[in-house]
Formats: sequence, structure tokens, C-alpha cells
Amino acid sequence: MVRCPHCGFEGESKLLKTWKYAGWDVYFYECSKCGKRFRWQVDPSGVKKSYAMRVGVGARKKGE
Repeated sequence: MVRCPHCGFEGESKLLKTWKYAGWDVYFYECSKCGKRFRWQVDPSGVKKSYAMRVGVGARKKGE
């Protein structure tokens, strides 16, 4: 169970995709409450170095 960095919801979020990046396990989720997407990354040792990255935050809109 992961926490959404956008709205703070802790529950079952929809897992969209998984991959490895430089040894890290990366999980791409969509929040069940707010519908926004975020990445959850876990280091290779599995120690609590996991963190969430908000996707699309600060992105410029077309024409700006």
C-alpha cells in the first residue's frame, strides 16, 4: 500500500506499470481517490529509502 503524494490517500491504488532503473524498482500508480499519477521507487536493498515522485507537477501547458 502506497500513499499518494498529491492527496495523501493511503489505500489500494491502481498499478499501471513496473520497471527497473539503475537497480531501483519503479512502480507507476494512479490514485484511486484523486486519479492523479505518481511513481514509487524502492532501492535495491529494500531498505526504507523508498520515495514517491509526483508526475506532471509544474508541467507547462501548451502555449505558455
